[in-house]
Amino acid sequence: MIDYKKKDIESYSNLSTARILLSLGGIFGAHRIYLKQYPEAFIYMSTFGGFLIAIFYDTLYLHQIVEEYNNKLLNKQINENERYYNAPRRLFNIIPWNSILFLLAQVSYGMWIGTLFLGLKTMLKFDDDIFLSTALSISIGVSFGVYIMGNTGSERRDLLSIWCASFALSFLCICILDLSYFNTLVFTSIAGTAMGNKVKLRNDLNNKDKNSNNLKEFTFKHFLIWSFLFSFLLFSLYLGVSETILNRRIRVGKSFDSTTIRNIAYNFLTSNHAHNNRLFLSSIEIFYLPSIQKKSNLNEIFRMDDDDWTSSLTVFIVDVIRAISYKEFLVKGKNYKEDLIMHPMYWAFNRMFVLKSLEQKIFENDNVLMKVCQRTIKEYEKTTKYTYSMNDSSMKRNYKNLNTKKCCDNYSSLLKIMNAI
Repeated sequence: MIDYKKKDIESYSNLSTARILLSLGGIFGAHRIYLKQYPEAFIYMSTFGGFLIAIFYDTLYLHQIVEEYNNKLLNKQINENERYYNAPRRLFNIIPWNSILFLLAQVSYGMWIGTLFLGLKTMLKFDDDIFLSTALSISIGVSFGVYIMGNTGSERRDLLSIWCASFALSFLCICILDLSYFNTLVFTSIAGTAMGNKVKLRNDLNNKDKNSNNLKEFTFKHFLIWSFLFSFLLFSLYLGVSETILNRRIRVGKSFDSTTIRNIAYNFLTSNHAHNNRLFLSSIEIFYLPSIQKKSNLNEIFRMDDDDWTSSLTVFIVDVIRAISYKEFLVKGKNYKEDLIMHPMYWAFNRMFVLKSLEQKIFENDNVLMKVCQRTIKEYEKTTKYTYSMNDSSMKRNYKNLNTKKCCDNYSSLLKIMNAI
């Protein structure tokens, strides 16, 4: 009996060790691995520390998390730990906030992993007429995410039931109703989460007389398998992005030379702004060219034609980087006040909104797009004058046209300054 207690004491987690691991590798879930919380550790690794939000939470409540883990080794249920560990529940006892947050976490993480699978699928050449492969990819990603999140803490979920519900909804949304990818991800994640919780509740009712401590325990081997699959997914995504986005070329102005998105992004990440400045300050006209076709096995796997989201991401990357060059030139070279120049990312969002709302080609050059914007602004002003003269209040509140007009103004303002110089 004494030896058994000594063994338990030796297996206790030390708060200082947990804090060191949190500070050194918290973004990869190192402190959760130390606490043998492998699903949580994988979630941290796959979301870079819960997009730093979970890292901040663990920094504040790590001592309660470690204490709860040590108490579980002694099979003690201490309400004080539950009160600290589930902070939202102690604020509003009337509403089961902890359950609501857990449901939202399952749906959100399912959507995150589903988005990664969907992104990879859209870059692959393989496709079918009814988009069954797309529905299957979404269901696999969503069900995997919901399953991992659903098995955190003392919760347990069944993967098969989650996947069945996810595939049924994704097939309905993609193949029959033809909904957007975003709506499909939302509905599929909700369906998988609901089915997993329903099956879990049924199993709890059937096994209520059994020992609640007999839960399926995950091991470090599970974590390694999940990490390997996720690493393979990220590597495949990198290859796809490299072939469909980074290898695409652009030409600025009337120059005969072209450069790839990869070179532009590399210069930006390494703070080599001089090269990008020389490129983009020569002209505001950007021409997008196809990638240089090389004989490679990847050409048989990834599609070379334009896809909506890959093309949009390509344009957005170029717009952000060239807007940075414009702003740096105006502030440092022409003594413009930095506050008067729009943030590069905000400018890129405005330009993307103009392209989408005015239904222009995604690779349309700025000269054509600015003319369309001028025509749109004139039509809006003419319509506004007419509606005010008619006193029609319902027509005055056309917020879509108003947003388009404002985005056109924001987008055109920076280019007009550059043209005037």
